[in-house]
Amino acid sequence: MMLPLALILITILLLFTSFMFNGQKIELREEIDAHRVNEKLFYLSLMLYLPFLILMNMRHTEFATLLVFTIFLIRSPSTLLRIDWGLILILTLMFVDMRLISQHPAVNSLLAGLMLDDSRRLYVAGIALSQLVSNVPTAILLADYSNDWKMIAYAVNIGGSGFILGSLANLIALRLARDGKAWLMFH
Repeated sequence: MMLPLALILITILLLFTSFMFNGQKIELREEIDAHRVNEKLFYLSLMLYLPFLILMNMRHTEFATLLVFTIFLIRSPSTLLRIDWGLILILTLMFVDMRLISQHPAVNSLLAGLMLDDSRRLYVAGIALSQLVSNVPTAILLADYSNDWKMIAYAVNIGGSGFILGSLANLIALRLARDGKAWLMFH
C-alpha cells in the first residue's frame, strides 16, 4: 500500500541528494572510541523481547514493563541509568495527551468542522497537523475522525518529511546528536 509513496519520496530524496552533494566524494572515518556490544546484555534483551511482546498483546502492559524493569534492575542497573527517561516521558505524555486532546469538545468541534471524510481534506490536515504535533500523534488524533487509514498513513508520512517536529524520529535523532547547530542543518 505504501510502495507508491515510498518510491516518490525516494526519488525526491535522490534528487535533493544529487543537488546537495555535487558529486563530492564522501569520506568515511573510523570512530576513535567505538562502542563494544555487551553480549550478555544483548542476549538478555533478546530473551525478554518475545515474552514482553506476548504480555503486551495479552494486555498485561504493567506486568510486562515491571518484569523487564526488574530484571534489568537486578542484572544491569547501569543500563537503567543511561536511559533517556526524559525522552520516554515526553513520548508517553505526547500519546496520552493526544488521546485526551482528541476528546476535548473544542478540538472535537474543530476537527469535525474540517469535514475529514473528504480524503483531500484529510490529507492536508494530516500533513499540517504533523508539523505541529508530529506524525505519530497526528495519526492517533485523526484515527478518531476517519477510517481512511491509507490516506492518514500517506499524510503523516509526508508530514514527517517537513519541519523537524513532523517526525518523532527526527526529534530523537537530534536529541541523540547533542549538537545545537543540527536543528539548522536539518532544515
